Amino acid sequence: MKEYELFGMDPEVYRQYELPVLGVALVYRLLDNAVAKYLGPFGLSVTKFNVLAVLEYQGRPEGLSQVELSRKVIITASNMARLLERMEKEGLIERHPHKTDRRVNLIKITGKAKKLLASLWDGYDGTVKKLAGRLTKEEQAAVSGLMAKWFVKLKA
Repeated sequence: MKEYELFGMDPEVYRQYELPVLGVALVYRLLDNAVAKYLGPFGLSVTKFNVLAVLEYQGRPEGLSQVELSRKVIITASNMARLLERMEKEGLIERHPHKTDRRVNLIKITGKAKKLLASLWDGYDGTVKKLAGRLTKEEQAAVSGLMAKWFVKLKA
């Protein structure tokens, strides 16, 4: 397969090392758009959904700090602050000061957001399953393995 042509690169000037980076970006955009299409009618962006899912399924009872949350959701601290402000106004999250460190706010999901998340979870899961289902189980395992390997090497 000529990936460089599939990704819209000029075959005369493409550079092999760009292919995996561009490929991941293009695939991410398609996946993100498909999930956004599902979440839109619920009034959620993919990022808002990710914040809620992290708080619900990876958070602690006392909540997560804004810094922890921004690391898990892959968003800059300044963008996270604006997003959390909007989400708080929408009644999706609550911010509470840390008991021992006044500089830290802990973020918790609200009951309203928990109900919203529960109501859309099956559809979200079905959307992701359908997207992943475009690959065989073997291909899914191979892609997962390569992404994990690349992730570890990039973090090092």
